[in-house]
Amino acid sequence: MGTIYGRKSRIRVSLPIFCGFLVSLLLASRVPAAQAGQLDTSFVEASAPLGADTFNITLTGSSSGSGTFSTDATCTLCTPGSGLLSLTVNIGLDSGTDAFDISDDALGSLTLYQRPTNTLAYQGTNSETNDFLDMELNIWFLTRAGSMIGSGTYSVTAAAVPEPSDLFPLIPMVALVGLRLRRQHRVRT
Repeated sequence: MGTIYGRKSRIRVSLPIFCGFLVSLLLASRVPAAQAGQLDTSFVEASAPLGADTFNITLTGSSSGSGTFSTDATCTLCTPGSGLLSLTVNIGLDSGTDAFDISDDALGSLTLYQRPTNTLAYQGTNSETNDFLDMELNIWFLTRAGSMIGSGTYSVTAAAVPEPSDLFPLIPMVALVGLRLRRQHRVRT
């Protein structure tokens, strides 16, 4: 075996750090930076999906609200049962456990997310409150017992996900911690 100052030990110490550096450079060159305010789908289309996409919904107008939905990251026209995995909208009294969702509410004829245009359409009757929410073309209407009780506009934005470039500095640190633990283990034995 090598000593701390021997050739094998230097290779064992520098090789993981060098490999971590090469991996970080490779990943940094493959991941394009998203422009502010735009959904960058070029990386998703060019590689295998890693998991679901999550989006935030912001409702403004006579009432304000928020929501989230997720897709399987591969669908172009996402519908419940075909790429649209979850959708929840909280607005006014229709919040919390009484929120609009696609799991138990009666859906209208239109519940669809179009990835190329970043457009969400939703129609549903809340199973808890019997209110009806209609969201189309970035305009929403909320009705109760046939009377409109709220309206306004909504927007859809991709949820914040840490950029891989933010995680690259951790690679050499993890390698150093691993080497330190290995050295401590060898000293004990």
